[in-house]
Formats: sequence, C-alpha cells, structure tokens
Amino acid sequence: MSEIVGNCGACGHPRYASGIEHHSEDCPELARKKAMLYAETRPATTTKKAGVIMNKQEWYDFQEKVFADMMKLTRAKNDDYTAGSDDAFANFRLSEDVGVPALQGLVVRMADKWQRVRSYFNNGELKVEGEGIEDAFRDLIGYSTLALGMIEELKVNGEKEKEKV
Repeated sequence: MSEIVGNCGACGHPRYASGIEHHSEDCPELARKKAMLYAETRPATTTKKAGVIMNKQEWYDFQEKVFADMMKLTRAKNDDYTAGSDDAFANFRLSEDVGVPALQGLVVRMADKWQRVRSYFNNGELKVEGEGIEDAFRDLIGYSTLALGMIEELKVNGEKEKEKV
C-alpha cells in the first residue's frame, strides 16, 4: 500500500499517495463526493431542477439515445480493434495464443473498467483527462454486448457440433 499523505478533514480517515481514500460511511466528504457523482451522471439534456427524478418517458428517450450512440461507437471501435478482419472478435481471440479463452480475456478487460468505476467512487474523480465516469460505463456496455455476442457464437457452434455427430 502507498504511504499516507494526509487525512480526510471531515472523518479523519487516511488519504494515500496513490490517490485512494477511505472514509467512514457517515463521512460528510463521502456524501459530498456521492452527490457530485449523481450530478455528473445526470443526462446533459435535462433541464430539471436538482432533486427532481427522471420520469419513465425521459428514461426511455435517454435509453434510446444511449443505445443508438453505443451502436455507432462499438461499430467504429470494432473496425479499429479487429484490424480489417471480418471476425468481430479477432482482437479478443488473440488471448487464446497464451491459453486464455477469448470470453475470459474480455471479462478481464471488463474488470479493468470496473476498477476505474471503483476508483471514481473512492476518489471522486478519474486521473485521465478527457475520460469521465460515463466513458467507463459506456465501455462496460460495449464489453457486455461483445460478451453476449461471444456467448451466442458459442451456443451456435455448440449446436453445429451436435449436428455433425
């Protein structure tokens, strides 16, 4: 663990050189960071006053926009990461060269993204400029979709293998 460089002024819990902070559950600083996270993850298009919740229609509209944006983003990223291959999972299959099944390799990448989310909740910020918490969640959506595609491929291939017998 890295060295302690200070303490939270509100609850006295340590702050480490690595940027990790630990707070008690009733710490006002932790409550402030959670409130900031909520405010940052609200849709930018909302014009409501703070404290007003999203109604169902707004939620459906938001979902539709997120998934449409995700389609564009994941298709572009897939083109970049598969280097012109027609195999949608070509980059993940590279892990098989070292004995790691593609789906497991993908799950490791998801764990990295989840670790960034945890870091955000612990620290109230991410250190990489230009990449916010929303980007980490978008990456998790993309990886989840890829995982579902790989699972579908495994099912189809399993059925084809049964037909050969």
